[in-house]
Amino acid sequence: MSEELSAHATADLDWTSYDPDWMTFEDVEAGRRWYEVRTWFKSGPDYKNMGRYEKMHVLWGALVPDESVTDVEPSDFLWKDFPDFFTVKGDGAFWSNSDVLIWDKKVVHKQGVVAKVEWIPVENDLEYPGLYESGSDSVIMRLSETANQSSETKGLTPSVALKFLTGGELSANILAMNSMAANEGSWNFFEKTMKTRVPAFTKEDNPIEFETFHRKLLHGTPCPYALAVGHLAEWNNDEGEYTNKKVKIPYELQFESKFKEDLDDPAIADLPWYRQL
Repeated sequence: MSEELSAHATADLDWTSYDPDWMTFEDVEAGRRWYEVRTWFKSGPDYKNMGRYEKMHVLWGALVPDESVTDVEPSDFLWKDFPDFFTVKGDGAFWSNSDVLIWDKKVVHKQGVVAKVEWIPVENDLEYPGLYESGSDSVIMRLSETANQSSETKGLTPSVALKFLTGGELSANILAMNSMAANEGSWNFFEKTMKTRVPAFTKEDNPIEFETFHRKLLHGTPCPYALAVGHLAEWNNDEGEYTNKKVKIPYELQFESKFKEDLDDPAIADLPWYRQL
């Protein structure tokens, strides 16, 4: 841990101390004025201009108020609200630019676990600049189950999201999955490689999803099955975005875990996936 990170991690900072007068701890606790809270994280200069370690302290304090508590139960699936997926604006998930959820109901990727992680580049000759080259020690990772589960669920639809906190700008974010098709038959969260490009629903192989999810996803973006990876080459840790956008970038990112075999341990087979992780 760097001296700067250690200083911020141990300093007596209250994440609400950065808030405008209208954003009190009581407001956040009660869910009042949530629009203003979201706007502060999205475009408020007080938050945007913070250093990345300060942002980590603010966000982590909201995500994990007490690190000594490890038996927190997951959020309930919003089955009743799931139809909202097809009626809300389709571009929210693809184009929203904020470090907190900017709509009230999260009907997919509902359950997840979070961790502070470090992005460590391995030796290579690929010449990708920005965060690919420098790495980062101010990253929040979320491993989540994409689909809602029931007693009829046949397996997991895992995903990994990485939030790279940067100084003076909003974060750079990555999301990867193995598929958008729900519950493909494995209960091992790390069984399959997660990628920033996933197979598209087709009318022949996925007739129901094609006529529903596929059509809705196209409301948000013409390319819903491939998410951006170039912005990690265009940003750095402490100075925000490069002015020169002509940078070399990868085609896609793939994520695999060395703990895949550990999740096949019979001793943890009866635990829910988030307890296994």
